[in-house]
Amino acid sequence: MGEEQTRKFAQITKESVQIYAESVGVDGLSDDAAALLSEDVCYRLRQAAQASTQYMKHAKRKKLTSDDFNRALKWIDVEPVYGYGSQDSLPFRTTKDADLYFIEDREINLPEIAMDTKIPTSAGKTVVKAQWLAVEGVQKGHSQSGQQGGKRNGQIQAPTLPDDHQKYYENITKAALGSDEEIMKVNT
Repeated sequence: MGEEQTRKFAQITKESVQIYAESVGVDGLSDDAAALLSEDVCYRLRQAAQASTQYMKHAKRKKLTSDDFNRALKWIDVEPVYGYGSQDSLPFRTTKDADLYFIEDREINLPEIAMDTKIPTSAGKTVVKAQWLAVEGVQKGHSQSGQQGGKRNGQIQAPTLPDDHQKYYENITKAALGSDEEIMKVNT
C-alpha cells in the first residue's frame, strides 16, 4: 500500500496512558504496559465507533447520535456515557491551515442552564429475576404465558417442559452427579 492509501486511526500514545494512570493514582506504569494499554484503547475506540455507525445506518440516518454510541457501548459491555443526549446538532468548523475540526464556543447563561435542564439519570440498578425450573418435565405451581398448560375446568394444569430442555437437564444432571444410580435416587 502506498502512503496515500494507508488507513489512519485514532491513536492514543503510551505517554497519554502513563499520564492518565498517574492522574488516577497508578504510579510507575512500565512503558510496555502503557504501550499494550494504548493499543487496546485504540482498538476499543475503533470497535465502539464501528458499532455505533452500524446503529446509525440501521436507523437510516446520516447523523451519528450519542444514543447510537451508547447502544454500541452497551453492546460491547461498557458503561454508557451519561449526560450527553442533546438533540441539537453541533456545527463543526474547520481551520484554514490544517485538517482540524472544532466546535465554536457559544456564550451560555450558566445559572439559567443549571435551573432549567434535566439532570441526567443513571440506567438503574441491575435486577435478577428468578424462575422455577421444571424438574423431570413438569413445572408445578403456576403457569405463565408462552408455556404449555393453563386452566382447564377451573383447575390449573401443570405445564410440561419442552423436550430439548428436558434433555439438557438430564445431561447436566448426569455430568454433575455421574451415572451412579444411588446418587440419582437420592437426587430425585
